[in-house]
Amino acid sequence: MKKENLKVWLEQVYFPHVDNRTVLVIDSWSTYKNRALLDAATPEGREVQIVTVLPKITPLCQPLDVYKFRMWKAFFCKIWDWVVQL
Repeated sequence: MKKENLKVWLEQVYFPHVDNRTVLVIDSWSTYKNRALLDAATPEGREVQIVTVLPKITPLCQPLDVYKFRMWKAFFCKIWDWVVQL
């Protein structure tokens, strides 16, 4: 995700659907570490506590992303490649 996409997501998707006091749990990607961007996108009067998931613990926090969805994605890509070759 690029910085511009994050700002648009925060302004148009996240903040319109949350209360004035929220907790935002984000990944440890470099784009998310830009606190100035997160602060600039936060509307006036909103309080957001940002919690960053530590790097390399995805298997512990999101086991389906590592195991089930990875296999499904590989299967889907093989089928897609087969269809495109026809």
